[in-house]
Amino acid sequence: MNCRYPRLPLASLLARVLLVAAACPMIATAAVVRCQLPDGSTLYTDRRCSDLGATLQLTFPDSDADSDANTGARTSTRARARTGLYRRGCARNLPDLMLRISSAIDNHDTNLLAGVYHWAGMSGRRSKTVMDRLDRVARHPLVGVVPVMAGVTEDPSVGDDSPFDPHSGETPVALRIEQTLDNGVTPSNTVFGLRRHFGCLWIQG
Repeated sequence: MNCRYPRLPLASLLARVLLVAAACPMIATAAVVRCQLPDGSTLYTDRRCSDLGATLQLTFPDSDADSDANTGARTSTRARARTGLYRRGCARNLPDLMLRISSAIDNHDTNLLAGVYHWAGMSGRRSKTVMDRLDRVARHPLVGVVPVMAGVTEDPSVGDDSPFDPHSGETPVALRIEQTLDNGVTPSNTVFGLRRHFGCLWIQG
């Protein structure tokens, strides 16, 4: 008995092939994933969440703080960061992002620092390099997090001591992480670019 199978139109077949081909790069670049551990904390890793007894997180809940208007609010938000509650949201604005970075470094928490990095579309090799860089930043003592404006020369010998005014209308293009090495004396600066994605603000570069 001869069996006949329906023949797909060429256009339909081509569409299916292109769909599969388009999905392949996404699979290849899915290196760092966001996992939720049983205790509710967040972990960023290039392994499967199930291997660590964790659950894959595909969405970012709303930030629990839109802005810090005064010192009391900043203190409260920093306290939430130290207890791990601050990890549940993403940074919606620059003060929020700067506070998250400060808290991550103060706690020497590489995973918390990785939580504000823009990982989308990154290859496995590149993500490993970035994680190593974030780990070095998280281990060194923090002096300050400084917004960098467009056109500012990032020369460590040329400093700008004027404070950032969030109401000035200027838009920072990067953040400079000012630190010291383990001896507490030698300065060490790291610059990350800024990127807004899905309503949140991230560091990159």
